Amino acid sequence: MSAVRRGLLDVTESELSYLTPHFTENWSEVLRDFATSHFLTLMSDPRTEAMEPKAMAALAVQLTFGIAEDLGGTQPYIAAGANLKHEQRKAKALALLADGISYEVVAKKCGITASRVRNIEREIRRKKSKENKFAIPGWRDEAQQQTDAVASESGGNSQPTRRSTTPKSEFPAWSGL
Repeated sequence: MSAVRRGLLDVTESELSYLTPHFTENWSEVLRDFATSHFLTLMSDPRTEAMEPKAMAALAVQLTFGIAEDLGGTQPYIAAGANLKHEQRKAKALALLADGISYEVVAKKCGITASRVRNIEREIRRKKSKENKFAIPGWRDEAQQQTDAVASESGGNSQPTRRSTTPKSEFPAWSGL
């Protein structure tokens, strides 16, 4: 079993031999592909090393029955999962950075550039900075006081007041300006 998941086209006949006895003539190609995909995922996951391939095949079939039961009769669009892969890669990079590993090593382990690792870290720092802004004791209170002061100055209306469009010359106090 490997940590890298193989694709549907990479499955061997000997591996399929655990799965194919579960298929009947009523199984569509799509359901067979789902079962094979589940089986490959289970075989690739290090947490299933203790499982026998026969048990993994049976579990893959049960997972496929679940999809057929929940989504049968519909044609849902299944995205390629690029965003999921990006999120997993980002989480792995952040975990490695948290362990004090250099940008270059993190980049190699995640299959991205050191520049991308720095960008991921920068994105998280910005996000946390915004979240922490609201976590500073008294910050919200001060902001609320400023909002209340503006509202009281404008007669209870917190909307900004508009400037007069009247020309200066019409105001006697400004005539000397």
